Amino acid sequence: MKKRNRYLVFAFLIMMASCADDNNDPGVDNPTTDDRSRYAGSWICAENTGQTFSITISLVGSEDSINIKNFSNFGSTANAIGLVAGNSLTIPGQNISITSVFVQGTGIMNSAGTKITMDYVADGDTISATFTKN
Repeated sequence: MKKRNRYLVFAFLIMMASCADDNNDPGVDNPTTDDRSRYAGSWICAENTGQTFSITISLVGSEDSINIKNFSNFGSTANAIGLVAGNSLTIPGQNISITSVFVQGTGIMNSAGTKITMDYVADGDTISATFTKN
């Protein structure tokens, strides 16, 4: 009887080991990877208005939020909160800076993580912009 139990335990352990996820392919989505990490850092923003300026993106909160400092070149107090889902970025409607400038928009990051193409409204103007990783 003891020998039979050993075989059952051994068979159970082999079966459990075969169920482990052995997919180490970096191209496969990893649920523990924070989508926001590719957004963090310094960027150069070129707007269709002719303005080119620096912005800084940092992570805030613990899920999907980022902070974009100097949004639309409104100054160091112009911090817009963005929501990230994979390569998509949404700026929900909000007032930023001391003068309460209204902003909102959407954007897409390229697969290399080096450019974000944005369309947004800032202070009543519709703007297209490209953020390039600095």
